[in-house]
Amino acid sequence: IYIVLYLILLLTSTVDIFPEIEKKNKLYILFICVVVLTLFRGLRWQTGTDWDQFYYCFENVEWSNLTSYDRYGDGTERMEVGYMVLNRVIRIFGDYTLFLILTNLFLVGTWAILSYKLVPQKPIMTFSLIVVSNMFFPVRLQLAVGFFVWALYALYKKKFIMAFLIAFLSYYIHK
Repeated sequence: IYIVLYLILLLTSTVDIFPEIEKKNKLYILFICVVVLTLFRGLRWQTGTDWDQFYYCFENVEWSNLTSYDRYGDGTERMEVGYMVLNRVIRIFGDYTLFLILTNLFLVGTWAILSYKLVPQKPIMTFSLIVVSNMFFPVRLQLAVGFFVWALYALYKKKFIMAFLIAFLSYYIHK
């Protein structure tokens, strides 16, 4: 399945080499890529070496243990508060599939939006480069990086306090 996804990204990236294709059409292609990748990444079930650990974390997080949730149960690793809050809030509205879809939508959407805003000449190629350069199924680290790139964007826009606050938030998702 990965080769099919990579071929789709490669083929859609060819749109960027034709200057006559309108920017609006590139935006439509990015949107379709976001939907397809979000569904592929978000509708997975029992995929990945640590899937069970994160599923168990999602199922067992409570308001009372947000700051003390122990990932392994042996005192060796406490989960970050920001990540636990995210788990608990999403659990109010749905199950682990919703968590996976929303976190993947955030990441894939972030890559698409920033590719479109920061590299308007070649947004699809930029998006494809980011997708194939990252872990395919996100974990806490990638979620933290997803927030941090918004801090970089705020810095680019000279919104220094916002950049600092978002960077600080990313730390609480994964140290």
